[in-house]
Order: sequence, then C-alpha cells, then structure tokens
Amino acid sequence: MTTPQSDVHFLEIDEGGVLFHERRQRFYGLNATAALCWAVLSEGLPESAALAELAAAGAPEADALDWLRSSIEIFRTEGFLEPAGDGSADPPLLNDAGPAAGQRLERIPPCALYRRWRLFDVMIRVGFTTNALLPRVAGMLARVAQPAEGSADIEITVIEVGGRILVARDGLVVGVAPDAAGLAALLEPAMLRRAIDATPHLLALHAGVAARNGCGLVLPGPSGSGKTTLIAALAASGWTYGTDETTLLAADGKELRMAPLSACVKEGSWPLLVQHYPSLLDEPIQERGGRRVRYLPPPGPAIERCRATHVVFPRRTESGTRLRPIGRIEGIERLLAECVSIPQRLGLPEAVRLVDWTRGLSFHELAFADLPGALAALQVLGDSKS
Repeated sequence: MTTPQSDVHFLEIDEGGVLFHERRQRFYGLNATAALCWAVLSEGLPESAALAELAAAGAPEADALDWLRSSIEIFRTEGFLEPAGDGSADPPLLNDAGPAAGQRLERIPPCALYRRWRLFDVMIRVGFTTNALLPRVAGMLARVAQPAEGSADIEITVIEVGGRILVARDGLVVGVAPDAAGLAALLEPAMLRRAIDATPHLLALHAGVAARNGCGLVLPGPSGSGKTTLIAALAASGWTYGTDETTLLAADGKELRMAPLSACVKEGSWPLLVQHYPSLLDEPIQERGGRRVRYLPPPGPAIERCRATHVVFPRRTESGTRLRPIGRIEGIERLLAECVSIPQRLGLPEAVRLVDWTRGLSFHELAFADLPGALAALQVLGDSKS
C-alpha cells in the first residue's frame, strides 16, 4: 500500500470531503468512494483489509479493487502520496511579487490637488499634478471617497508628462499609460493591491457581492462570465451593492470584506444596463486591458462587510436561463478556482476555518441567456431569506 504525505489533511464535508495539501496550498474534492479510499490509506491497512472496508461500506465486491487502485493512482498523480523512491520533488511555489518595480523618481512634482479614498481600513491619498485628471477616476471611487484633509496610510501621485500618465507610489513608478483614458486601469490596482496586502484575510476571490433580506450573494467568475452586469442590475433592483470584482474572506473565516469600487462595465454590457442606469453613458470612456469600459457608481448605499449565504457561478449561454444547485464539494473546487491570492501560507487551522465557512453556503450555477431571466432567478434567492 502507499503512504499519504504527512502534510495532506482530510476535511469531511457532506458525503465526501476535501484534501488540503498544506505545503502546496492546494484543495482537492473527494466523493464518498474516494474519501473512503483515502481513509483506508491513512489507516495504513493492507489491500485485503482495505477491500473489506470498502465492501462493508457497500462497494460491490467486483468493483472494489478497481475503485481502490484507481483512487490510489489519482492520489499519486495529484501529488498527495509519498514518492515511490524516485527522489522527485514538488516544484517550488511561485510567489506573487505584486506590481513590477519600475523607475524611481528623483522628485515628486507639485500637485494641483489631493483627494483621499478608503479601501477596507486603509486610507489612501492621491495627488494629481493637473485638475483635469480627477474626473477620470472620480466615478470609479465614488463610494469610497473621504474628506480631502487628513492623514493617509499610502501616498500615490498621478503625473501628466507630455500627455502620458504616470502613477507613482512612494516615489516609484508603478504604471504608465499613453493617455488619460488609461488612468483608471492604472490607479485601481495601485490602490487595491496595497489595501488588500494591509488587510488581514484568508484569501481574495474574483467575485462580486450583493445583499438583500439577509441573503449574502457571491458571484464568482472570470472576466466575461457576466458577474459585473448581474451585480449592477441587482443593485438597481433593490439589492445592496458590495463589489463587482474583488472580495476578501476575513481572517476569522466568518464574513466577507469588500471595497465598493464602482462596477467596471464593458462596452458590450452598456445597452443592457442603460435602461437601469440612464447616466451610464455620461460616464467617461476608459481603456482597460484593450477594452472600452465605463465605471458605474452604484445607486444608494454600499456595504463593506457581509455574511455570505449563497454562491452562484454565472455562465452565459445561448439557450434559456436555469439556476441549478450544485454539490458542496464541486462548489468549493469552483470557488477556489477563482481565488486570486492567498496572503500567507495556509496551515491546517486556516484550512479548517475556510472549509467550515463553506458549510453554511448554498452553491448554485446560473446559466443565463438574458438579463431579465437571470435577475428573476436570483431574486428567488433573496426572497427565500425574507
């Protein structure tokens, strides 16, 4: 029989569970059969005893051996078992070093005005060398604005030089745009990354958040999945806006934290949202990742903390709209696939807090072909918590 690695931990969930590889900072979901196979490996049982355990749990005698050996092969392939004496080792972990180092300025030019914004618990002061640049980012930062006077944790300077825009943090250039249309795409990460680094959390998710009637709705997904359009439309339909982009799971594993920057709406979604937000087309057009976008300030108040109750993975489709529940283990795997950063290596206590957090979540997938149908499906979740 093969030996599990000592830093791989099994966390039971529903009928199956999740393996947490502490050294590699990785989670892997197991169904009921795979979880049982892991259990017999962990107990160090010989193959005959392991097959007896599987049979006692209801595995057909003719299939038990194949199930066990197939599971062992998967565990070996996924790197959860001790190497078979070949001296192979896991590849080194890659660390996100954050923004690339650039030119250090000899001096900071005088600024025409300063503004302050708060992201999470971090106060950021931004100086602009010309007044004309502030309107380019005011809409994006509308819900996090603070009085201009006061102290700051981070100092950023936006500099115009011959039409080009430089964003400098602590005297170091962290981004350059060919013109003012690219300013928002530079300033947002310059502010957000430092604020995230300074905020205690278990992990950061690429996910939008909205809340209503005690329903904390999380919409994880890659760019193009529709989460920004859905979050913006929900905010116009009585939900409270949290974020459309980055969500932190707090260090205690109990609540989400958001910095409610305005929704970044791509050009293809402007016609869908203009009926809800006629002022959308008055917002300046920005360049972000080679795409034209507008930043949409949410209506009404915004939330910065939320207890999650539902996780819905949106997916655009050409045929119909359907909201279907998915299993917790699949939901955890898909949620962690949208993890954009982990501030420090997770140990077993942190992994337990993370998995315990998911026990209170209801996981769904939303395949939608039109915005009204998607909103109607999501409203059902909000109504269920009334």
